[in-house]
Amino acid sequence: LNGFLYKSNRLVKLLFKQNSELTKVIKSKDWIRYSFTFRCFYFIRSDENIDRFIREFKSIAQVDTQYLDKTGKVEPLNRDGVPVEVNKQCNRLPKIMLYPLKINNREHIALKFSYSRKLYSIPPISKH
Repeated sequence: LNGFLYKSNRLVKLLFKQNSELTKVIKSKDWIRYSFTFRCFYFIRSDENIDRFIREFKSIAQVDTQYLDKTGKVEPLNRDGVPVEVNKQCNRLPKIMLYPLKINNREHIALKFSYSRKLYSIPPISKH
């Protein structure tokens, strides 16, 4: 069990090796949720919930509470597993959209983007 803080909410993250039986039991508990943002199961931290977790899982899993009080801020991850804060820096770069085209039976890729000095300073790609 790992304590973490997200938007001033005290939560407990469940970390465990892949185990289908344990996952099945965890999913059956309505007070435990899965976060796609953090890619983990978690529950709201309270003495009641911690005791409840230990009581319900001690017979099927080794429950370790040593990291409960080492609460750190957790950053949400994007689909590529990159923290969102780091990803925000990438938003400063120009966005380029690619579209497949077929003209006279030849395949091409069209680029769509807003004007950006950074983009126009990139040397053209050679046709060699």
